[in-house]
This record gives sequence, structure tokens and C-alpha cells, in this order.
Amino acid sequence: MKRKKRFYQGSLLFAAAVAAVGVSGCSSQKAGTVASGVETGEENQQNTTDPDMQGAADEKAGADGKPFYAGMAMSQTPDVSQLLQGSLDLKDFQDKWVYYDEYGCYGLEYIVYCENPADPVKECMNIYVPAAYMNAGGTINEKGTVNGYTAATAPIIYQNGVGGYAEADASKISDRNSNYIKQGYIFVSPASRGKETQSADGTYIGKSPAGLVDLKAGIRFLKANDAEMAGDANKIISIGTSAGGAMSALLGSTGNVSDYDPYLKEIGAAMDQTDDVYAAQAYCPITDLDHADQAYEWMYQNLQTYNNSRSGENGESTDFEKAVSAQMSSGYVDYINSLKLVDPESGEALNLGEDGRSGSFYNYMVAKVEDAATVYLEKISEGSLNVPYTLEDYLKGNYTKQGRGGKPGAGQPGDAGKTRDAGQMADAEKAGATGQPENAGKLGEGQKQKKTGKPENAGKTENAGRIKSETDSTETRDTGRAVVTEKGTDLSSFLSWDGKQAKITSLDDYLADYNPRMKTVMAFDNLEMSENSGENLEFGDETHQYFHFDSYMPDVLESLKEEFPDEYAKYAEGYDAVIGDKALAERKQLLNPLNYIGSEDADTAEHIRIRVGTQDADTALSISAVLALSLENKTGADVDYALVWDQPHGDADYDGELVQWIEKICK
Repeated sequence: MKRKKRFYQGSLLFAAAVAAVGVSGCSSQKAGTVASGVETGEENQQNTTDPDMQGAADEKAGADGKPFYAGMAMSQTPDVSQLLQGSLDLKDFQDKWVYYDEYGCYGLEYIVYCENPADPVKECMNIYVPAAYMNAGGTINEKGTVNGYTAATAPIIYQNGVGGYAEADASKISDRNSNYIKQGYIFVSPASRGKETQSADGTYIGKSPAGLVDLKAGIRFLKANDAEMAGDANKIISIGTSAGGAMSALLGSTGNVSDYDPYLKEIGAAMDQTDDVYAAQAYCPITDLDHADQAYEWMYQNLQTYNNSRSGENGESTDFEKAVSAQMSSGYVDYINSLKLVDPESGEALNLGEDGRSGSFYNYMVAKVEDAATVYLEKISEGSLNVPYTLEDYLKGNYTKQGRGGKPGAGQPGDAGKTRDAGQMADAEKAGATGQPENAGKLGEGQKQKKTGKPENAGKTENAGRIKSETDSTETRDTGRAVVTEKGTDLSSFLSWDGKQAKITSLDDYLADYNPRMKTVMAFDNLEMSENSGENLEFGDETHQYFHFDSYMPDVLESLKEEFPDEYAKYAEGYDAVIGDKALAERKQLLNPLNYIGSEDADTAEHIRIRVGTQDADTALSISAVLALSLENKTGADVDYALVWDQPHGDADYDGELVQWIEKICK
């Protein structure tokens, strides 16, 4: 049964003066409105300096040459004066809709979606509706259609801009996201708090689970206004990438879980509504942080040379780090075997051998990599990919491609033999016996770390804890590396093709030659916590910038105490504080979808799609596999999971396949 739509008429001038959006241009696009409309003018762009985002522009570009966060290019931090707040009823803002002639849509921008926001500029959203669904008088056109959809049936795309667990701004309509409008979908871009968000007094107000809570509040807002706007609030489709992919996975697996209610009530979310979604697309989700370090060391246990062009770190693991890696990898074997996973296609129980390189789960991961290569090589063979090489030349690396040079000032491949014993670890020793920087948050009772101070702009509520720049997003994220021409990679050493099926010689060979280690040991719960430790920052609290959070590491350190007494003395106290910290345990619990998948308290999305690139070294490939398997084993959700060959960390997908999936599940 179709829901009845109504739209409260208000005065709206349907004339627009919209400037063209260039590839790197991100100026504000404001249309003409009546006097009560939002004023025109330039808006500053957010300068994203977060290390989890910073390097992506250089080496993690998608098929179109743009980094995975390029869709956020029109995201802007609004001034408080631009916010539409004071009511959760959209009919109270009926005269604020703006027509965007260039994109054929109406936009309602910077609507605050909760009654008691902790940071209103980070708890607002932009809504864009195809023009066919609205009449000239501002009412819903029930007869208008786009691609077979109407105002009552059009799905709502709910795409977050989260990266590195940082705060996100609401994106404006642009060339990068306007295809949703062309398809007849409603496009919603929510802002959300993140690990660095602070109040005017310097209090951290965006640590876990704040970002997820904000996104849930936004969904409740849309459902509360289902009768006031075009789009079917029963067809909300969440989309996110990287940490945003984790958020999308969480939205798809923790619908209406009561554990989040206290946080939702605190910000004044619409508690008479629900926050489950119809579907979720998760690109390269950085999730299951409880086991992320174990998973990474399982994946790269035999590759101890790292090269992180994002941070500039490269070298070889120290003897201590190698010992930690071995322990972590062994622990992951036990963890995987404890899950009792089952291959949904064959019904085979999935497990790992003690060496981590045998067993049905290992074979399952190899098969997923081979399936990805098979699809890619088939597409080359049939000529459906726009690539400048033949199948034979691709396998042998007989082609050139554009890449980025090294980060200015960072260690280069020629320095790969250097270890952090001589440099970085020596500097870190200045932090004190616990190995924490002087301004780190205390990690538990008895610790002596200092509280971090206020940022220079802490007194400005709308700008607290964030940097703004008038340059465009592409420029502010550029690390200055020169574009270089590189020879293609010879894949024949590990990849074979018989015309029907691709095969790899082993997981380690594929990793060494095609997807090498990027991060150091303890890639997520960093040994040396700093402002660059994204996940440590996410698990800080109101007064402390970051915390250790890996519950397995205390046992690892204890087992290595005699062999590495100095490292034990340096790190044990900090990691031991994880044990018994109930508040930290709750923050971790709320940020891991695996804790809720299959729970009676959770309403799981009907459809969940997961895509990860085979050149993604940001987290272990097994993280997404376990997420997908858990969903398939424990819920009735329609799960579509695949690796995508030749794609790095980002929106790993083939052109048009996301829209094809949306069409399939919505028609």
C-alpha cells in the first residue's frame, strides 16, 4: 500500500543562478529564493588533514582517477546562521527549498536533525529531491515520475561522508553525486560528529559512538518527516566508504538496538521513530576494531616490510614487532575458529590451521581473491572495460600507468632498510615509561597522562576542533606529490588464467607482489599513540584525546616480557589499562557490528552489499569477509559480498553496478 504524501505549500521562487561545478572547483551553489531563503555567498571548505584521509589522493584513487572521498568535494561546514533549526518538522521550513537548475532538483540544506544537538553544524543534513516530484507551488507532484519512480516510491540515498572516524560535513549537490537525482532517487547527505569534534570548552564530544548516533538520529528525522517530503522512508539506503563503510555496516546491522537509546535521547533524536534502514552499501569497511590488529597480522604475518606513503613511514618491523605480529596472528586463528562460520554456498565449516595458511577459511579467502581476478580478466577479454591494454599485456605488466611520487620530506623506498629502532622509536621514548605522548589521555586508574588542552578556536562553537580553508577540497588534501608514469606490474609470478578461471599461487605471493603491507605492527591500536592514531582517537573520551583499546595486547606483552623487558616496561601499563575499563568496553561494543548481528534486539537491513578492493591494504581482507559471513550465517538478510580486482581502498566497484543493485532491490 502506498503511503499518502503531503507537502505544505509555501512561497518559493523557482529561479536559480547556479554556477558550474568544475572538477576541482567547490564554490557554493546558491539559488535565488525569497527573502526568507538562505542567503547566497561563498562558503569555506573544510581542510581535511586527517592522516587516514590524507594519503588517499595520492595512491588510492578510483577508476576515474579521483580519491575515494572525492564525492565529499562539495561538503562544507556551514555557519550557525545558515542552519535550519528549532523544529524537527520539515513543514516549518517549507519556504527554504532552493531550486538547482543545473541538476534538476530542489534542495533543503543544513537542517538540524535533532532537538538538542551537541554540535549543530555537525548534526545537520542536506536533502535533494528530483524536480519532477514537486509542483511549482511547492507541493508534491504525485504524478511526476523519474525512471519509473514517483514521490511516494523513490528510494532515499543516505550517504555519509565519514573517513578515518573523523567528523563529516553535509555534501552539497554536485557532479559527483547528481547521478542519484538522474536515477530518480532522493539524495540525503548527513553531517556527523567525529573523533576530533570538541565543544567550546575543549571537551571531546565526538568519540565513539557519537558519529553513529548522529547518523541514526538523521534516519529517525527522515522517518518523522516521511509525509512532508518526497521519497519512501521505508526505502532508505545507507552508503559509506572506509570508516564510513563501517558506519553503513553498523546502520545495516544495529537497527533499533536499545543500547543506543540513551545517546539518542541525549541529543534529542525523534524517539518515536525507528532507525533501521532498508539496505546498506559498505565500501572497504574499517570495522571490527576489536580484532583488526590480529586480522592485519594474520594477513601480513609473512610480510614484515611496510611502506605507508600516507604517513611517510616505511621500513622493516623490529624484532619486538615481529614477535608481536606472530602472537597476534596466532590469536586471530583462535578467534576465527571460535566464530564457527559456515560457507553459505557449500555449507562447509570455515576454520584456520595453526599456521594460518591452511584450512577452509584460508581457502575461502584465496577463492574470493581468485573470483575477483576472474571477473576482471573476463571483462578485459570481452572488451567491456575501458583499459589501454590487452589481456596478455596486462598479465605481463606491458603497459604504463600514472601514479604519485613519494611524499615530500617522508622516507622513500631507498630508506626502506631503516627501522624505527633508530629514529621513530627513539623519539617515542621521550614520552615516558608508559609510551604515551605527554598530552595523551590517561588510560586508566593510576596513570599519569595529562589532559589535552583546548584548541585555539575552542571558543567558537561553530568551528571548535576543526580547520577551515577557502581553497577547494582537492587542493587542501593534496600532499604535493608529482604525478609520475609507472610501468605496470607483472602478475604472471602469482596469477594465472586458463580462459575461464584465474588462480593465484598463494595468498602470500599475491600480497607480496600485488597488495603489500602498508601499515606497521599494531596498525590500529598503535604502540605509539599520537594525533595520527585514528582508531585510538576514536576511543578517547570527553577529556582524553586517545586511548589504547586492544584487549588481546596485554596478554601478548606478558608473554614477551622476558624476551623484550624494555618494551614490556614501556608499553604494558598503557595496554593493561584497557582491561577493566567499563566505559571503554561500552564504546567498543557500540562500534562493532559483529556484537549485534543476529541479536533479537537488532533489525537488520533487508539487503547489504559489501565491496572491497584487492589492492586495499588499509585493513585485512578477512575483516569484510567475516562481516559478510556473519550476516549470512545469522540473519535473513540478502548479502552481496565480493572483492573487486585492481581497486584500492575506496569505492571499489565497477561502473554502474551500484545503481544496478539499487534498481534490483527497489523495483
